[in-house]
Amino acid sequence: MLAAVKNQSFSKGKKMDNIVMQDANPATSQEIWAILRENTRGMAEFKEGMTEFRESLTEIREGMTEFRVGMTEFRESLTEVREGMTEFRESLAEVREMQKETDRRMEETDRRMEETSRKMEENARQQKETARQMEETDRRMKETERLMEENARQQRETARQMEETDRRMEETERLMEENARQQKETDRRMKETDRRMKETDRRMERTDKKIEKLTEDIGGLRNSIGYLVESFFNARMWELLKDYPYGFKRSYRRVKIYDNDDKDLGDIDILLSNSEWVMVIEVKSFAMEKDLKKHLDQLELIRRYPPAEVKGKKIISGFAAVSYDNDLCQDIHAAGLFVFTINNDLGKLLPPPEGFKAAVWDSRDNKEDK
Repeated sequence: MLAAVKNQSFSKGKKMDNIVMQDANPATSQEIWAILRENTRGMAEFKEGMTEFRESLTEIREGMTEFRVGMTEFRESLTEVREGMTEFRESLAEVREMQKETDRRMEETDRRMEETSRKMEENARQQKETARQMEETDRRMKETERLMEENARQQRETARQMEETDRRMEETERLMEENARQQKETDRRMKETDRRMKETDRRMERTDKKIEKLTEDIGGLRNSIGYLVESFFNARMWELLKDYPYGFKRSYRRVKIYDNDDKDLGDIDILLSNSEWVMVIEVKSFAMEKDLKKHLDQLELIRRYPPAEVKGKKIISGFAAVSYDNDLCQDIHAAGLFVFTINNDLGKLLPPPEGFKAAVWDSRDNKEDK
């Protein structure tokens, strides 16, 4: 028996070409049958593998279908996201415009708040100054009651002015209390509306006018008191300085100071003089720190533009006042000036501190101690 098998392909890579089986060789025939059985099993396994491959391919196709559906949904979602981003950008642009407008309004609000704060601070400063002036007026009125006994006409006028001042002070206190209440209310509500800020400004302006009017009235009273205080000290300076070696012979009041262009630079309240020395005395009913600075500036003007009574002489100076602000007497002594005051209805020279030297001004444009 002769059989031939040509060009057969099997799974697992096995292949037979031109195999010849002969009846004369039984061992060779058995081997061929064994190979055929092996190939049959391989074909079975190949078919099973092809079946599994077809099933996997089907699953892959189904997965691809699901993938395509997912991609379609993804594209639709991506389109919606793009539309949402477009709307977001438009909304963001609107928000930015609104933010710019808000920033502008906030800046305007800050500016108005700063202006209101400045006006309130100025009003508070004026209130403090008014309170101080009222306290000063109280002290001056008490001293005036004694001084006014020397002149009946001045006493009646001063009494009337004092009554008027009391009335105005009470009115001012009432207005200040009302204004303080309005200020607190304004502090709390100043951010609410522009209308309330304008109303507050209007009330503050009205109060300022009343304070200015009261200040003018107090100024008139100050002039009358100042004249009497000058008269009091001028009559007693000789006695107060008797223990000092200056030996002043003459006294002058209200000596004018003129510059080289005959411009009026003020006057000297009291001037004591001899052939070598002059003493310039500044007279105040109530002396404050600013009065000391102003007087020192005036002494420099006197040195530069000396009146006829001062020319060619050395200058010393002093302060004469009914009362002094806080530690002002120490500052006056520290500047090298004498300090005069009133004690028990009598003039008094306050003892200078240890080591005190009177400051001297002369025509050589320098300041020396002696």
